[in-house]
Amino acid sequence: MDSAGNAYLTGYTASTDFPIRQPRQPDLNGVADAFVTKIADLPTATLAALPWLAALGDLTGDGTQHLAVLFADAAAGTVTAQIKQATTGTLIQTFVFDQGYAPLDLAVVPDQNGNGAAELALLGRQAANGSVQVEMRDTRTGERLSP
Repeated sequence: MDSAGNAYLTGYTASTDFPIRQPRQPDLNGVADAFVTKIADLPTATLAALPWLAALGDLTGDGTQHLAVLFADAAAGTVTAQIKQATTGTLIQTFVFDQGYAPLDLAVVPDQNGNGAAELALLGRQAANGSVQVEMRDTRTGERLSP
């Protein structure tokens, strides 16, 4: 975040059609290219609709990193998680957290059930009564691990 309130997202991609604007290098050069994206002046509704991202490490043992991408749908009261391979975007797993909770925070938790994959914990507030819940799911199977 800079002093004007602009957020910056950095990362890398192996995509050959990554959307670009005013690039220093317009085409993929090598295995992957780095990027910097400026996010400025977004309305609150747009910010709320942006996905949440969490780095999960190598879930499958194949040497590639994986990401959790969470999408909150306030109207439906759902939070959907997609587990993807970071370099290709290949979908590994999709699951939906309990309905009725607005997400407050997200955490990656070390493996709790012994299958070698990190867990994903979502902290949410129930719209109906304001209660707060933590729901933990296995990133490999989508299985719910917490009450």
